Amino acid sequence: MLNFIRIILSPLTFIYAFIIRTRNFLFDKGFFKISKVNAFVISVGNLTVGGSGKTPAVIFLAELLKKHNKQIGILSRGYGRNSFGYLYVSNGEKIFTTVDECGDEMYLVSDELKVPTAVSERRVVGAKRLISNSGVKFILLDDAFQHRWIHRDLDIVMIDQRFLIKTNSM
Repeated sequence: MLNFIRIILSPLTFIYAFIIRTRNFLFDKGFFKISKVNAFVISVGNLTVGGSGKTPAVIFLAELLKKHNKQIGILSRGYGRNSFGYLYVSNGEKIFTTVDECGDEMYLVSDELKVPTAVSERRVVGAKRLISNSGVKFILLDDAFQHRWIHRDLDIVMIDQRFLIKTNSM
């Protein structure tokens, strides 16, 4: 069954690849503007869809940066939330929203880490507002590797090890 689905969907991969390459070319040549914000931005993302450990990596990095007394904030798209736009989730002491409004992962991160957090589909807007709301100097972007509108000072790409083993690409 998996091979049948792969055969049916394979022509779409060429179309998707063309669109992504064109988009990346436009960013690389400056046709699309990459915006810089007043914080050191670390993006944690992946190349595949789904669980490759992005959020646990963000939590680990946040804990590490907190140990070194860095003023950090976390910005996510807010996967699974029933709201849209920018939402200031927590100032690090108090959570201002509900699980439904910000998404379960961001609520968990906010509750566990006690750092300023926000959600926004538009990462540049979200980062600027998070800086304005909380004065953070470091922003961790959860699931933002393919989001090119915001300048990232560091990209961390997570790879699902099961994919590497399945394809014998290790």
